[in-house]
Amino acid sequence: MITSKTRVAPVKSITLPRLELLVALLLSELYVVVLKSLRKVIQIDKSFLFSDSQIVLDWLKSSHSRWKIFVANRIIRIQKMTSEASWHHVKSQENPADCASRGIAASKLKLHKLWWSGPQWLRQDSLHFPSIDLSTSCEEDVKCKEKSSTVLINVSTSSQGSYVLEIIAKYSFFSRLIRVIAWCKRFIKNCRSSRVTGVLTSKEVDDTTKIVNQTVQESQFHSEIQLLKKKHPLPNSSKLLPLGIFLDTDGIIKVGVRLKNSSLSPIQKHPILLPKSHHLTNLVIQYFHHINLNSGPQLTLC
Repeated sequence: MITSKTRVAPVKSITLPRLELLVALLLSELYVVVLKSLRKVIQIDKSFLFSDSQIVLDWLKSSHSRWKIFVANRIIRIQKMTSEASWHHVKSQENPADCASRGIAASKLKLHKLWWSGPQWLRQDSLHFPSIDLSTSCEEDVKCKEKSSTVLINVSTSSQGSYVLEIIAKYSFFSRLIRVIAWCKRFIKNCRSSRVTGVLTSKEVDDTTKIVNQTVQESQFHSEIQLLKKKHPLPNSSKLLPLGIFLDTDGIIKVGVRLKNSSLSPIQKHPILLPKSHHLTNLVIQYFHHINLNSGPQLTLC
């Protein structure tokens, strides 16, 4: 006996195999410290590490890529620290570490041969060390199933609006905002059906612009949209009543009365309604101000 180390189990609930893996990690860290100290005074040709967990030994003899993140990360660290050592199995009743983890009276510890000298076979050649069949040692779910390569993506349409609003608030350029959301929509579509590659199409950009407008309108004019969908008149107290608003085929609110008899194009006759002080409205104004070479208010509005 040269040194020993124990650690209290985490408060957070954790499976027994993972606790055993943490023990192996603790042993590896202690091994590095002891090996560094002993090599200053003696030559060490071989190192042997022991664990009473067949599951942990099975993990350590396999590739870390097979396992989930918690197990994989610790396997990498253990394998790196103990690359010069070999791991072996020890039965629980022959494991000196159990004396520390399970507790033993001081009066008994003083003369406890297993604690001070280890099991009898430890004095023999390594050929006589206990061996186990690791091919059947990893069977239960708690031993961490092999990592699946399938990626599941769940998109909730009911909460899509809140995500779009969060993205809108994060960007200061309208064109960049639209492109980011368009790329996200393509990614989701690729996960569900045939893969689309290449640059964004004009249709993707237009569809995304419609979604952004719909989302903002829904967040600001929810009651008016519900009335329009039911073909009910707006209340006299509504500030939107003088604008003669209506829903187009895409479900977007547009202004109806002021320019309906003009010779302008339909998109100019019936502009999309956006809230006065919303961040998206500011982005749209900034965008058209920029593409019109920093034009004045009248030209920008046109």
